[in-house]
This record gives sequence, structure tokens and C-alpha cells, in this order.
Amino acid sequence: MTSKLPFPKPSTVPQTSLMPILSLFIDDYTNKAVSPTDHLIAKINWQSDYWQDAPTDDDVLHSGHGYVKAGNLPHEPWNFNMHKHTVDGYKIGFFQATNPPAKYPNGSGIAFFESRDHIVGLYGKAELGNFKVDGDFTGNLWAPIDFCVCWSNANISSLPVDKERYYMDKERVGQIGFTYIGDDQARNIITDAMSANEDSPEVVEQLREVAAVVWPSPLPTGKHYFVETKFHTSI
Repeated sequence: MTSKLPFPKPSTVPQTSLMPILSLFIDDYTNKAVSPTDHLIAKINWQSDYWQDAPTDDDVLHSGHGYVKAGNLPHEPWNFNMHKHTVDGYKIGFFQATNPPAKYPNGSGIAFFESRDHIVGLYGKAELGNFKVDGDFTGNLWAPIDFCVCWSNANISSLPVDKERYYMDKERVGQIGFTYIGDDQARNIITDAMSANEDSPEVVEQLREVAAVVWPSPLPTGKHYFVETKFHTSI
């Protein structure tokens, strides 16, 4: 098994981090925000065990993916099993796409996963490609394990898709298997995920760390800048 990485492994998370923002209003600011980074929402087959091992018969029966309904096993059943398909601190995962996401900026954005109209987790600082591991598995994305986040098992359905906040001008993830979103939409998902998982401190902390490495620059400041956070922290 080859363990050499094609790019440097990320160092420790920066000390400045985006806190769990539950309400954010910015108006008439003087500093322009950095150019938005493209992110992805990728559709995956529903799996009751939270993508740890294998879909149940019922998962397959009610799958919205023709490939799976035809009797084929999906390739993403281990997407959130952090002990399987890993190499040198990176997690290798998969999502089905008819064409590769050519516009996605490798290594700088977030790949969110959607299933049955719910956002179920994410890979932060994800890179797309062909990654072979454990002899017989080839995934099409990987990310540092520390930035691969799934909700707690009790909250697997806690984040239903909000089309206006998450999908830009799209109604849903199309048959191509993924959709591009911008920084605003990615921040909305992170913010809502923090709120939905407020009873899971580890999940909230992981989300904070992902936000810190994806958006390391400070937020813009100006005449009217108001931030309200449930955790009573300052940014």
C-alpha cells in the first residue's frame, strides 16, 4: 500500500477559529470578503448504520439510486467509518458522479454529503481523485480524518435540506450526483449543523475546526456588524 501523499499534510488547526454562529448579520462593511471558495454537496445512498459497514435490505429497497436498486452494492458504505480505508491520517470515501466535479478546488473546500433530503456529514479540505487503499477499494475523494465530520447517531436526520440556504439556485442535487455551492451556502450548513448537534460537543468542535481551516481569514468589519452566538463567545 502506497502511503506517500501528493501534497503536504495539514499542520495543527489555527488558533483563530470560527465559533458556532447561530445568527450573523453583516451590513455596510468596508473590508471586502475574500473570493468565495466552491464547495460540493454530493448525493449518497441512505444507510441506516450511518455508513459504517453495509446498507440493510430495507435501505436497498427504498434506495433512490437505480444502481443500488438493480442489486449492486453502493461504493460509499464506509464513508463515515474512520477505521476503514484510511492512510496516513486521511480518510478515503466515495460518491457516485456521472462526471468529475471539474470546478472544485482540490484541497481547499468542503464536500458535504446529502441523503434522503438531509445533510448527513462532510469532508473538510477534501481532495478529489482516484485513491486506492486496502488492495481492493478505490475512492474518489479523501480528506484529513480530523476534518471528516458526521453527526451523532441520534442526530442522523437532524439536518434536513434547506433549499434556499443550501442550494443556491438549485432545487436539488441532480442526476449528475453533486452540485456546487458557494461560501455563503457552506457557512449556512456549518452553522445549522452546529445548532442541530449542540448536544454533541465533539461534533460542534470538529465543525469549528473545519470552519477555521477553510476560512482562516477574519470576518469583515464595518459600521454595522452584529454577531450573536448561542455559546456567548466572541469572534
